[in-house]
Amino acid sequence: MSCLKESISQAMTTLPTIYTRTGSDGAEHPEDSNLKDVNHLAETIRKVCNLNVDDLPLDKSLSKEQVVEIVELVEEELLSHPSVKHVKRDILISDPLAIRVKDENQLMEELSKIAEEVLKNIHRLVLQLKRQ
Repeated sequence: MSCLKESISQAMTTLPTIYTRTGSDGAEHPEDSNLKDVNHLAETIRKVCNLNVDDLPLDKSLSKEQVVEIVELVEEELLSHPSVKHVKRDILISDPLAIRVKDENQLMEELSKIAEEVLKNIHRLVLQLKRQ
């Protein structure tokens, strides 16, 4: 099983709990599940794939612009497409744009697209650095 596929499988079976809070209107509102789930997916991928980003030298860290590009890419690919096959993993969350309602195949496709784009951006950056 690929590292990414194993990560997604593990992450979807160990999703963090979504808590509710009482709003000023007196109604119960759930936390932002996508915020928790993106963080959970990233951390699970890092652990399962044995990625160590803490050892990057300071001069090789991502620029603010690169971070913004990655965040925009995640928003575009992972948070903008509704679930194709709705999976009920949480009694509170049923939004079709929520990560936790997407099936593992859809998540694999979306995360693979993100990885491809990030690799293209890294390749572009390496070429720019070689020219300097």
